[in-house]
Amino acid sequence: MTTGSRIPLGSKVRDTITGFEGTATARITYLHSVEQLRVESKGLFEGKPIEAQWVDEPRVELLGA
Repeated sequence: MTTGSRIPLGSKVRDTITGFEGTATARITYLHSVEQLRVESKGLFEGKPIEAQWVDEPRVELLGA
């Protein structure tokens, strides 16, 4: 299943539901689901890197290239 507008990898993005922001670094496609983007944050939490998250592409908004 392909979404209407694909977000380019390397773009700065935000999850519109959780507000999680970062860089789209990977895309995954499943047979019966929407595409997902792996979003990696540059931020730290308690001195440790924040774990990357997989987010459904339709709920991701583009912040910049």
